[in-house]
Amino acid sequence: KWFKGNKDLGEVVGLRKEIFGVGGEDFYDEFSFNIGIYEEDEELVGIGRLFTKDGKFYIDNFGVKEGYRNKYYGDFMLRILIRKAYDLGIERVYVECRDDTSGFFEKLGFVEEKKQGDILTLYREGDITSECCKG
Repeated sequence: KWFKGNKDLGEVVGLRKEIFGVGGEDFYDEFSFNIGIYEEDEELVGIGRLFTKDGKFYIDNFGVKEGYRNKYYGDFMLRILIRKAYDLGIERVYVECRDDTSGFFEKLGFVEEKKQGDILTLYREGDITSECCKG
């Protein structure tokens, strides 16, 4: 499910807090596309956000609820966010992540741009549709 802007983000914000231990709405939500992935029982199990900052487009607040990890929800969400960016005419998307989680993003074509401490900035260019089911 897509959430455009900061409308109806209560459930998304709640899962942000559960996954990351912090969270809440912020300035970027107003200008963002948030995605929520639901389990068959209509439980929100994954979230992510596409937004712009300093002229670049980022994916952040990206996570899957404990107990639902390693079931390809994250892979599916990331592909949808990349496709959304591509459909909006965005050629390059960025993600900032901890060094120990970079492999997940690299598996889907992200490459390192810079490293600051244990935080990496990765980017990916182009569409992902033709790469479905390779990983």
